[in-house]
Amino acid sequence: MIIVYGVVLFFGVDWRIALVIILTSIFAILIPRMIGKSLTDARSTYQEQMAEYVTEITDLLEGFRVINQMTVGKILDKHEHVLNETAEKRYQYGKKKSMVLGVSELTTKFVKIFTFAVVAVLFYKHEITVGVGVATLSYVSSFIEPIDTVLYNFTAIQSMKDVKKKVLAYTQDTHVTVLPRKKKLNSDIIFENVTFKRKSFALENINLTIKKGMKYAVVGHSGAGKSTLFKLIMGYEKNSSGVIRLDGEDIRNYDISELISYTDQNEHIYRAGIVDNITVFHSYPMDGIDSVGKSIWPEFFEGIFNRKEKECQRFSGGEKQAVAFLRMAAKNAEVILLDEPFSAMDAKMKSAVEHYLFTGKEFEGKTVLVITHDTREESLSQYDGIIHVGENGIYVE
Repeated sequence: MIIVYGVVLFFGVDWRIALVIILTSIFAILIPRMIGKSLTDARSTYQEQMAEYVTEITDLLEGFRVINQMTVGKILDKHEHVLNETAEKRYQYGKKKSMVLGVSELTTKFVKIFTFAVVAVLFYKHEITVGVGVATLSYVSSFIEPIDTVLYNFTAIQSMKDVKKKVLAYTQDTHVTVLPRKKKLNSDIIFENVTFKRKSFALENINLTIKKGMKYAVVGHSGAGKSTLFKLIMGYEKNSSGVIRLDGEDIRNYDISELISYTDQNEHIYRAGIVDNITVFHSYPMDGIDSVGKSIWPEFFEGIFNRKEKECQRFSGGEKQAVAFLRMAAKNAEVILLDEPFSAMDAKMKSAVEHYLFTGKEFEGKTVLVITHDTREESLSQYDGIIHVGENGIYVE
């Protein structure tokens, strides 16, 4: 369109006016392009940071079972850090974008100003007619497109007002129930006529007493409900009827995140170093944990601690389970639920870790439940009791 209008003005209107418009238009185009590189870089940096933020928030949310009263503060700090970095990159990109749009609008206004000045001078000298001046100014108006962009963005912002109000109203109306924190187990954990149903699966009329300070193996065929039993204790699943009592009170009346440690075979491992993974970004104390590893199997755990990889996600399945075991030890909860914690370990490693679970001073007096498919007599004989989960119900042997 610029070429067409330029040719028409150059040969059909006045070559002097056309020359001014063309030269100033080129200037208006070149200036934003000259400073546009910084905008491109800022946008690229912002997009990379957004990708990092999505990766980080996904990583943190995938580890939701690790979030509790002891870890939530440090996890929020971790999120806040990457969020602030993302916000800063967004702010820098916004500044560059505003600057480029402002310069673009300013240069196009100069086109109109210079053109108007030339038209005024030529008209004053009686070298052009009123019609030529009007046609010229009409052409210049076609260059004032950045105003449309500004108006479009302003309209978009205005259209978000209702959404903003709804979001703010939701955040202000959301209330979190704060339960009393339970840190010490004084007596047994008791299931009283507990029933859980989900579609075709059901655990019915569970009556079970888990005695304080005892270690239990939980056995049964796959899909029998062993993991569901743990999830009912943790509150990840809700029982349809009955009650689970903790020191005589309904377990749902307490925040048990500090009292009970739950570790499954696929325990979340963060995209971070081994110390951050064991302590959940220093939520748990690291004191003595290295000695725990060395007591279990010195060569193996020294090798893990000396690995150069920053990200434990690159570890093998057995190594990840070893890290999860140390995390459980660092939390130092009174009640420990382990859902097939040794499934990815080789026989030697499994034997060493399992032996320490029964002999390590860190686990003396702890109430421990371990879901296992190892039903050999030599393995089950280490436990104080065996909880059977199957078609005949749930009972202790």
